[in-house]
Amino acid sequence: RLKNLPLQWETKRSLIESWKHLQPWSNTSETLRRLAAARRPDGSRRFKLVALSNADTEFLAAGCKVLEREAEFTFDAYLGCNGLGVGGVCLFKPAPGFYAQVRKLLPGSSEGDWKKKVLHVAGAEYDANGAKAFGFYTAWNANSTDPIFFDYTGTGRNVPDVILTEIGELPGALGLPRASERPSPAAARLI
Repeated sequence: RLKNLPLQWETKRSLIESWKHLQPWSNTSETLRRLAAARRPDGSRRFKLVALSNADTEFLAAGCKVLEREAEFTFDAYLGCNGLGVGGVCLFKPAPGFYAQVRKLLPGSSEGDWKKKVLHVAGAEYDANGAKAFGFYTAWNANSTDPIFFDYTGTGRNVPDVILTEIGELPGALGLPRASERPSPAAARLI
């Protein structure tokens, strides 16, 4: 059990710096590029893309730089643990307050309706459980060809709406055409 593991400052700094060089999972850049490019019939963007992480916002933004550069886009917002919790101790996912901060990105939505406008894409089961329990539509990227999801509550209510074997399946799950296809005019009206 690791408790109060003593680390030299240089080791801590090196760990923090490594976040700036994280490499995304395969297909992540292409997936985000496609989501960022998706448009409604009126030409407006179909999706607002937000990075939500247990890291603080500055750390999160730094960790997204390689991904953003590869995907040729910038997240619409970075939501981290800043200002959450008590006495300087951060509040982390799956705490409901962590997911609640997404509310500020949907100012025109009614109190009872805003959660229905969010699809939370989770890479961890605990996060998928928490987001679903909070009331978000949820996709879990199992990153496995044989995914098994464990609903921690044992009720079956927190099973994600979509289980992906890899992140590249997300655009198809959202009704977007394959990268090599153009939507037909009829399909474009539905997207």
